Amino acid sequence: MRLSSLRGRSALVLLLINLVVGALTVAGFLVTARGISQAFARRFAEKHALLDKSRILAPIQREVALARKLADSQVMRSWCRAERDPAARAMGLAELESFRRAFSDHSYFFIPAASRHYYFNDAADGFRGQELRYTLDPADPANAWYFQTMATVDDFALHVDSSEQLGLLKVWINVLVKDQGRKIGLVGTGVDLSAFMRETARSGDRAVSTVLVDRKGYLQAYPNPGYMDYNARMKDEARRMTLFQLLGGERDRALLRERIARLSSGQSALEVFPLVVEGRSYLVAATFMGEISWVNLALVDPSQVMGLRPFLPILGFMLLSLVLIIGLVSLLLNRMVLQPLERLTVSSQKIAEGQYGIELPVHR
Repeated sequence: MRLSSLRGRSALVLLLINLVVGALTVAGFLVTARGISQAFARRFAEKHALLDKSRILAPIQREVALARKLADSQVMRSWCRAERDPAARAMGLAELESFRRAFSDHSYFFIPAASRHYYFNDAADGFRGQELRYTLDPADPANAWYFQTMATVDDFALHVDSSEQLGLLKVWINVLVKDQGRKIGLVGTGVDLSAFMRETARSGDRAVSTVLVDRKGYLQAYPNPGYMDYNARMKDEARRMTLFQLLGGERDRALLRERIARLSSGQSALEVFPLVVEGRSYLVAATFMGEISWVNLALVDPSQVMGLRPFLPILGFMLLSLVLIIGLVSLLLNRMVLQPLERLTVSSQKIAEGQYGIELPVHR
């Protein structure tokens, strides 16, 4: 009984030691795996945010280059100086038509500063022969953008125009026509980013969501089409939905305000921080698109990017190894220690009973 008790106690101690070591090993493994998952999710969020920024700004930058080339055309300068000259007008319209075909939006506008005549044609080429649409009126609030641009812009400016359709966005490029430093006109085109907006709104990727907001946090693109539809129908901007309304609490709202301020002021080009949006925890990577004064946020769910599932085979192998080690050590302990000790105990008992002819089975 004593030997049996020793064997049981030895097995129990061995089991407890291995369980403690195994638990510590598994805990350390889970912490390490979670750290790897978080690091991978951070890199994924950063790359996704920068990719979306590039996808939005790349077409804008291309159109800006084309529009600046048009504004630098000697033909456009000559037309601005002599708008009523039939030859200058014909050459100017031909130049505009050439660039219209090159612009991605296939539209243009042109405004000589002297007359403030607004020339326009679109992708349908529906205004050929009627390119002169109207004259800009300083008293009309709808024309204020032109006078503000001429007064404050030195080279070019971008104007964001959100449509009332779900997820649509158009960016107008306004480039000054100059003659020896004097502002003599304005030309430009539009860039339609509606395809990107629709793709963003319909994205079914569970790992990442793209959200676009302005400096004040008003939603410009969001995966939930209901929110975008509400903002499109709401004429009063103050009553439109903001990202702040969807956050988990005041701490998250303060954090988002701080990061938007850092990005918009140029203190940082990329910010990564945690947020709780609509009750779900995300790792957020944010960039600022100064050209259109919007913030692009990539909301990443780390558990969807790289959860613990890929590590389960390794964890299973570790647990199996632990069981095998327990079994192997128990077997060796029994054969090398407990069985010889059992034989020695039996022999000792026989000697104690007076059987002195017993040979002790001790070899080491």
